[in-house]
Amino acid sequence: MPRLFIALPVPAEVAKRLARFMSSVTDGWRRVKPDSLHLTLAFLGNVDERSVGSVGQALHRAAAQVAQFDLSIGGIGGFPTDAKAKVLWAGVRGELSALHVLHDRLRTELHAEGFQLEERPYQPHVTVARSRYPRRVPIHLDPNPVFGEWLTEEVVLFQSELTSSGPRYLIRDLAPLHREA
Repeated sequence: MPRLFIALPVPAEVAKRLARFMSSVTDGWRRVKPDSLHLTLAFLGNVDERSVGSVGQALHRAAAQVAQFDLSIGGIGGFPTDAKAKVLWAGVRGELSALHVLHDRLRTELHAEGFQLEERPYQPHVTVARSRYPRRVPIHLDPNPVFGEWLTEEVVLFQSELTSSGPRYLIRDLAPLHREA
């Protein structure tokens, strides 16, 4: 069964800036590869192959209801806290109301197809590094860097394949956001 999630890919130039910034982070942190950086909208987990088409239909219906919008990446923090982080994240800025509308529409359309999603509040972020054990966010990092902005034009259904060198993401479907007239 494929392991699926829906996300917004981070454009290559923004991902390169993030990677350069994160290059000084070592000491137990595993950095996410620049071409794997993304902003997750919905994690579906393992999905029966026969249901992948239903996910794609929900993706297209949700995307058709939302206009393209601007986002940017800036700021660094940790989950669950900066003092005991297992995940380093870069923050998301820009038209967050449009991002939340897209997230909500996806949830609604996926629920209509019978998918159950996490109930915790949506906290938009881009995961940039992970640690097996809790550790402090590296204090040498500027907490408020800005990495770039872009026009969000499409939403992608990814399949995650776990490998010994880290996850590999394959595009299963993509849906354009509609253009404002």
